[in-house]
Amino acid sequence: LYKVGRGRGMVLPAWMTKTQDDKPKDTIGGIQSEAKQIPLNFSSEPKAPNKIPNTAASPPSTVPVIPGLPPGMAATDWSEHTAPDGRSYYFNKVTKISTYDRPAILGPAKPKVINQTPKNFGSFGNGTGALPLVVPVILPCKWKEYDHNGKKYYSDGKNSTWEKPEDLVKHELAVAEAKKIEEQILKAKADAEIAANKAKLALEKQELEKKEEAKNSKNAIKIDISEYKTDEQKKEAFLNLLTDQSVSSNHRWAEIERICQEDPRWGLLKKGLRRQITTEYQNKRRKEEAKEERAKAKKAKDAFLKMLATNFSIDAHTRWSEAKEILGSDVRFQNISDDRIREEIFLEFTEELR
Repeated sequence: LYKVGRGRGMVLPAWMTKTQDDKPKDTIGGIQSEAKQIPLNFSSEPKAPNKIPNTAASPPSTVPVIPGLPPGMAATDWSEHTAPDGRSYYFNKVTKISTYDRPAILGPAKPKVINQTPKNFGSFGNGTGALPLVVPVILPCKWKEYDHNGKKYYSDGKNSTWEKPEDLVKHELAVAEAKKIEEQILKAKADAEIAANKAKLALEKQELEKKEEAKNSKNAIKIDISEYKTDEQKKEAFLNLLTDQSVSSNHRWAEIERICQEDPRWGLLKKGLRRQITTEYQNKRRKEEAKEERAKAKKAKDAFLKMLATNFSIDAHTRWSEAKEILGSDVRFQNISDDRIREEIFLEFTEELR
């Protein structure tokens, strides 16, 4: 023990004269910080920390190695892992410490990008300059913008600053880039669908023209009605005449006479029998046309639903008025002529998303 008497001086050891500010400090990367005791976990496998913060990050592609650091403080001592809840945490192989906080020695984290490519879709276009269906999904930034008496400031829940943080600037740029890619994908998809529908319409038009040519060529051939001997043969020939002239269930008798009477098969039957067989034919066609119309409506509805499902601008909160502006130019939208039916399908689709 050392005592100091009143009025007398005594020289004390150097270690007893050091103040709080003179305590030894560690120097890491040129930055001084008070030395702290670090609890060690000597388990052989890295474990996720118990305390889970509200941040997650991905490791950089390369990590710096700073010479002269204490054991366990080098970037190469840290490794990234995934916790059961899907979040990233970091394990130090020297100190055996696990933490959800990204070590500063690893540098800033890069935004994670998630591939949102649907399974059943490929690229757009004809193979040249095709744009893939990949929409970047940017993770939320911990920095938020706030307003104080008309002046903006920024906070991550722990720290606040008047200057916009670099992480927030990068996040906003990433969000803008993702939005740009999404718009490009939507435009490419719409252009591809329009081109495909135009090609389909052109093909259907060619088929109709071929049928018309075939019908005209049949009419040009002189038909020998002498081969139709029995009443059954004459009836079958007359039905073939109605089919060749594309008589539908909506044709009136006067119109049927006009388009069929010049064909020799028209005179195979007497007028009363012609009227009777035509009525039977139109009743049958009416049922067939109703079936065809139902199939056509179902096909149009399926195409409409596919259009909704593959459009990234449509979600559970999209209004019908907004959807009409987004989808109005799409052929699949126009193929359903009744706007009430379009709206019903749209509301059913958005209800399923909730």
